[in-house]
Amino acid sequence: MAENAIDGIITTNSQGSILYFNHSLMEIFGYKHEELENTKLTQLMPKRYRKEFLGGLKKFRTTGEHRLAGRTTETTGLKKDGTEFPFEMSLTMWEIDGEIYFTSIIRDITDRKEIEKSLKDSEKKYRTLFEADPDYTILLRLDGYLADVSQAAMDITGLTRDELIGKHFMDLKIFPEEELQLNIKRFSSLAKGEELRPFESRIYDANGEIRFIEVKQTFIELDNELEYILLICSDITQRKKDEDAIRTSLEEKQVLLQEIHHRVKNNMQIISSLLNLQKQYVDDKEVVNILMESQNRVKSMAMIHEKLYQSKDLIHIEISDYIESLVKGLFYSYSLKIGVITPILKIEHITLNMETAVPLGLIVSELVSNSLKHGFPEGRKGEIWVYLNKKDNKYILTVGDNGVGFPEEFDFKNTETLGLQLVNNLVNQLDGEITLDMDHKTQFEIIFKELKYKERI
Repeated sequence: MAENAIDGIITTNSQGSILYFNHSLMEIFGYKHEELENTKLTQLMPKRYRKEFLGGLKKFRTTGEHRLAGRTTETTGLKKDGTEFPFEMSLTMWEIDGEIYFTSIIRDITDRKEIEKSLKDSEKKYRTLFEADPDYTILLRLDGYLADVSQAAMDITGLTRDELIGKHFMDLKIFPEEELQLNIKRFSSLAKGEELRPFESRIYDANGEIRFIEVKQTFIELDNELEYILLICSDITQRKKDEDAIRTSLEEKQVLLQEIHHRVKNNMQIISSLLNLQKQYVDDKEVVNILMESQNRVKSMAMIHEKLYQSKDLIHIEISDYIESLVKGLFYSYSLKIGVITPILKIEHITLNMETAVPLGLIVSELVSNSLKHGFPEGRKGEIWVYLNKKDNKYILTVGDNGVGFPEEFDFKNTETLGLQLVNNLVNQLDGEITLDMDHKTQFEIIFKELKYKERI
């Protein structure tokens, strides 16, 4: 018997965005490759089921629980032409570096549904359709002896009908020893009429090779009495291989991304070192300041890649640790004496993606640098504060000092100062809003949301 090449395979992230799918999935749902790229798994089901499915994913992201995780379920699919059909979905989940991924194995079970219905109609139809099912189908008596088997079951085991029918499943020698013990326990429950969730098992095929099957059961009653257990065994050997290949591919990409962050960080550190060397050959104080500001900007971006390289999650950055390191580095670069200017940091434990963290870090760098350079002339003492907190779905960044402040007529949105021009541009990049409070202090407040991922070239 040929392997089940008709299984559709699809991998999504925890939000349901499709990351991978095979050709069989396109055939099942009638889509072309480009039509399924950058879309959602919910597109493949009728609208009346989408809300419940998305609710399940949302619950998983908050509680770690999902009603489909680790099990097989039957639901309704939606083809491109609008046709609805029953399909079976096996959902496997795993976590790599803090990210959750789902691999769904999808099989059109229209024929099986018709088979199950026909089994109840007549013995003649039962025999015809029993043999037509591509799965390994076994009719088991309550004492554990085989009453009937499909041709597919004979083909995979290499045993004849006479070698199977009338034999106890424990005597067939098609199970590895540890698997046989598990199946004995399972059969004990089935013989009592207890339904089991679909389970995976291993068998020896006709060549003595291990194959993986997924087993589902249906109870057959005669005169309201339980008489048989119908076992439908789907070959999932290829699925197991595909899952391993997908998992390995994702892990390799994570390692590659980590190495990229590491190399970018190293290259930026080289640029920072070159700028530092260049300062030693310049006598003009203003040029030295420009070089130091450029060096701090490079350090700010390099630190992002360093944090990503060191973290398990290569997508999000723990902002409190990042800003603390950033401000500490700025104080060091300006060679301030201890106790002259005091940094006050109140940063909530917030994680942001790289799209948001880079401009945010540069904003903090520019505003803190501006306070250090101009806020406290002639050794004046004071404080510089940086606050970051989240309210509803927005983030509020506050950077200020109690130094000499700006002139009353100063318009920070229309200034020739490169640093503040950069701040305004970065706030626009964040789609945020910025205000300046000069009442007995100099305090900037920036309100923004986390940016969505943008494809990088």
